[in-house]
Amino acid sequence: DTRAGEPYQDSFDYQRGVGLNPFGRLAGTRVFNGRFFESDGCGSYLSMLKQSYRTGARIVNNSWGCTGTTCTSEYTDAAQAYDTAVRDADDSTPGNQELLILFSAGNEGGYASVGSPANAKNVIAVGASENVRPSWTDSCGVGPAYADNLQDIWNQSSRGPAPGGRVKPDLVAPGTHVTGTASTSPNYTGTNICDAYYPYGQQLFAASTGTSHSVPAVAGIASLASFWITEKYGIENPSPALLKAYLIANTRYLTGNGANDDLPSYSQGYGLPDMTRAFGNRARIILDQDQVPMFDESGQSWALNVQAARSDLPLRVVIAFTDQPTFLSNPLSDPLYPRVNDLDLVVSTTSETYLGNEMGGQWSRTGGEADACLL
Repeated sequence: DTRAGEPYQDSFDYQRGVGLNPFGRLAGTRVFNGRFFESDGCGSYLSMLKQSYRTGARIVNNSWGCTGTTCTSEYTDAAQAYDTAVRDADDSTPGNQELLILFSAGNEGGYASVGSPANAKNVIAVGASENVRPSWTDSCGVGPAYADNLQDIWNQSSRGPAPGGRVKPDLVAPGTHVTGTASTSPNYTGTNICDAYYPYGQQLFAASTGTSHSVPAVAGIASLASFWITEKYGIENPSPALLKAYLIANTRYLTGNGANDDLPSYSQGYGLPDMTRAFGNRARIILDQDQVPMFDESGQSWALNVQAARSDLPLRVVIAFTDQPTFLSNPLSDPLYPRVNDLDLVVSTTSETYLGNEMGGQWSRTGGEADACLL
């Protein structure tokens, strides 16, 4: 949509009808129709994801999740299913059919409030930073004070930790006063949407607030990153682990309300995806899982020697992996549950040693201990 003026453009001249990737192909799956879990051979998360993969999906966005104490404190069967599907969405086909899966973190606010399956190990959970559209109070009661500073975390965005002390969300994106195209269905009522039509007086665009609107933005960036990595670096079908690492490596550190903490944090994860950084002409070394040795025994290590292209710019090093799904019963004696594997990142210079995720604010610092695998 390239039309100018209201209602097609907002006050900053951004197009209301254009998403992060206007060239992506989309398909939708309806889960909550009352029949999804009937035993008819297709009513399960894994069978749905298998069919999605077989029909061409490689990135799956989910703006739903479970809330409540059980959903935030336990590794549930839904989390187990989605951890499985990230590694192999189609167990009937030889090899691994990998699927990048993203979930909204939830709108509960407060400590340890990220629900299942967003708190699974292998998915990317996305929380909500504020937008910069402070001109109205939406019908969900979210006013200008919660849409006036991109550096702030929305007060209702769910926070970590996930079960086992793991960091969730992984990333954040604007989630307040988000505008997009309204449904053209004659049955559209705008139920569960803050403003069925916004700006008022037209029926092309709607507006709403929540992490449900943050996560599709990151899914759009992930689709661009997948294309970019293939075209620029020749890596066909980048793995979910590589895409997660790429997004984390190209973020902006937020310093406003609910942020300004040590990365990775329970509020902003690793920060806000920065598309200028992600798709700029920076020196990079990118390795996917078929380009490094396979770890098949405990205690193994692998090293890569690099030299910074510019000494006046920060060097970012990220390692990510997809963990095996694990059993559901929570062994309370194991504080690391539900982890199965643990990979530690160590960066050594000629004079200093830095451990992965040992940071003060946005910068690595020496000392500390190897992280406990913050999946």
